[in-house]
Amino acid sequence: MISDGRFDIVSVSLLDILCDCSVLSFRGALFMIRFEEKVLQAYPQKINEIAEFLSQDDGIRSFFNRPSRKEIMAKLNEPSLHIFDEGGVLTYCNHEFDDVHVIDLEFGGVLETFFEVSIDG
Repeated sequence: MISDGRFDIVSVSLLDILCDCSVLSFRGALFMIRFEEKVLQAYPQKINEIAEFLSQDDGIRSFFNRPSRKEIMAKLNEPSLHIFDEGGVLTYCNHEFDDVHVIDLEFGGVLETFFEVSIDG
């Protein structure tokens, strides 16, 4: 895992991608790396949408006492990024809501669509 200061990047090395459970061609591995770069670049512009999506989630509202979009943006901190095909999961382990739960946000495209929020802990 590496960090660019904004969030951690998981499984970005070419070796990790090639050794994944599925068999990828070299071209497929390069696509995955480029896709991760696009997600990294889009993240700062998408944080408002991410916070809005999270603020509407019943689990977030229940576990964390109905936080506002602004409060969510302030407390999320950096996520880890997991890429799967043309989407992935943002995992927030270091958020400031509590020190027990992990928040996962599943997304599609380059943070174009948000699907599901999971809270574990």
